[in-house]
Amino acid sequence: MQEFKYDVIIPVYNGASTIGETITSVLTQTLIPNRIIVIDDLSTDGSGEIAARLGAEVHRNDMKLFSAGSRNRGLWLASSPWVATIDADDLWHPDAIRLLFGPIEANPQIQVIGGLLEPFGEGQLEPHARRNRENQRKSPLLQRIEFGDFLKGSPLAASACLFEKKSLADAEGWPTPTFAEDYHLLVELFTIGTQIFRLNRIIGSYRLSLSQKSSFVSQQTESQLVALRILFSGREDSLSHQRAVFGVWLSYLARLQNANKPFKKDDLPTQFQVGRLKIFFRTSSNFLEIPAIWIALGYFFKSFKAVRAKTHPYP
Repeated sequence: MQEFKYDVIIPVYNGASTIGETITSVLTQTLIPNRIIVIDDLSTDGSGEIAARLGAEVHRNDMKLFSAGSRNRGLWLASSPWVATIDADDLWHPDAIRLLFGPIEANPQIQVIGGLLEPFGEGQLEPHARRNRENQRKSPLLQRIEFGDFLKGSPLAASACLFEKKSLADAEGWPTPTFAEDYHLLVELFTIGTQIFRLNRIIGSYRLSLSQKSSFVSQQTESQLVALRILFSGREDSLSHQRAVFGVWLSYLARLQNANKPFKKDDLPTQFQVGRLKIFFRTSSNFLEIPAIWIALGYFFKSFKAVRAKTHPYP
């Protein structure tokens, strides 16, 4: 394999309990990174100090930048032609980066490539983790990301991606402010013609935690809808777009249920109030604010998950 140089960007906020494992998984790669750049987003638990002791290059933010902004700061600091990102609680298998560079060596036109992550930990199984396992069974092993791959959410996870730095710079990095930065970035890259591929092979692990509850459900949904509008530029009233919006609506309800939050129509992202389905969303919102109906919907989601688990077992 020819020599590939890459830097690793790790955004962290209060990740003292996990960042050591994450950095160790980076240091034990069969292809060692040129630099490990940790962006400390004002942690109060000594995350930066732990990273520094392990030899990472630590930069502490002067103000809160969240994940997307922290990754962007790392991108501008990076000096290698390739950039990989990993969250401060995820892990790479030792051959992760070597496996991603393999297809690039055979096809230099690839500008972004990602692998699959398997979940571990005690949290609930997330939908994209199940999709990753389903992707692993697909053929061919190397798959080019096309328009349809974006309609069920992000086709790649940032913790399993290798980016050509120039392509990231052309897209001006991760869109901010956003709370669905992986999806939003990939849509932006796709719309400017970036060659994006997925290696349908597990290259690392995504940590699930019982304490994981999204605090930004509405913001995440709003960001997804903004990205969808970019993807469907000029065709926002098409039936395909409305189907995709309905899919985001279901994800929104599911995330609220998973976070044990009540439905409040005043919190509903404004983009649900436009388009062909606006009357449906407004009417549904009136019903979902009724506690008994919201509880009943929760039981429906749980039953659906139980049935799916039996008919489509997750290894």
